[in-house]
Amino acid sequence: MERLSALQVPESEIHRLKKSAKVSQTITIKAPQSGVLDNLMVREGMFVKPGMEMMAIGQLEHIWVIGEVFERQVMSVREGDAVRMYLDYLPGRTWSGTVDYIYPSLNTQTRTARVRVRFDNPDGYLRPGMFAQMTIATQPAREALLIPREALIRTGSQSRVVLAKGDGRFKSIAVEVGRIGENRVEILSGLNEGDQLVTSAQFLIDSESSKTSDFRRMNHSPDDDTQPGTPASVSVGARIEGVMVEHRMLKLAHDPIDAWQWPAMTMDFTVDPAVDLGGLKPGMKLHVEIKRKGDNHYVISQIHRLEQVSEEAPREGGGQSMDNSQHQGMSHDAMDMDQGQRNGEDKP
Repeated sequence: MERLSALQVPESEIHRLKKSAKVSQTITIKAPQSGVLDNLMVREGMFVKPGMEMMAIGQLEHIWVIGEVFERQVMSVREGDAVRMYLDYLPGRTWSGTVDYIYPSLNTQTRTARVRVRFDNPDGYLRPGMFAQMTIATQPAREALLIPREALIRTGSQSRVVLAKGDGRFKSIAVEVGRIGENRVEILSGLNEGDQLVTSAQFLIDSESSKTSDFRRMNHSPDDDTQPGTPASVSVGARIEGVMVEHRMLKLAHDPIDAWQWPAMTMDFTVDPAVDLGGLKPGMKLHVEIKRKGDNHYVISQIHRLEQVSEEAPREGGGQSMDNSQHQGMSHDAMDMDQGQRNGEDKP
């Protein structure tokens, strides 16, 4: 009888054998648990040996879900952390569970670590092989400064945020980013608690250089313009990118303006009503005078067309400007001198 018990023969069969003293050709063996038959390795008439696996039964009342965590985040995960799971094809429903085990090795291909999470499945909706997404509520190791994720602007070379300084003024600053969560971003340096941020900002970016220029313009506050020695107007070479006659505006790609600490960039300008916009078209090169009127409001007060001024675009601070009559006078003199030289050379 002890040998039968060692062979996992049910107690009911052992009692029946004792009572009847007759050997039966078949024995009913019951599974230790109920569930779903996942694999059946025996058939009728097969010889069964000790230690042989006959079937695999899956119990779906409680399931394990294997998740993958990035290696930079795995140190924040602990056994027992709360987990929220949801399925893309079943919106509105979530399952709550806990981290049951953290595997010690990483996947060398994906650079992720696996975690095992235990969930209750009373209605049996979750099945083996399904795909799901999980959010792990980790315990913060230290106090951190957090900002909304939509307030972070990632430019590729650095991360920035836009400060709201009040009175319609804004300033873009670089920040050092730590951990990035689903809705929050950890800031290691660059901000102080209580700073007001712009959480929703849209920028029309043509290139990386244009984006950098936009940030520099934003950093150029009106207070800087009012410093002693800062001119109220400057002259600079520019190229027309767009003409908006009905709005009296020009889109110009202008050269650097050292007096205002502006880099070369493309921006829209309002044109003074006294300036004639007739004949202007994209691609033309100009020499314009820009005046500052109020906070961050700049107006083109004069336009000199380079076709009428000179063949070489003047730069800020270099050379003297000349009007159309002076240019024509110089052109005639040069023509007369050149003609005289040719006449002299032709004489024997």
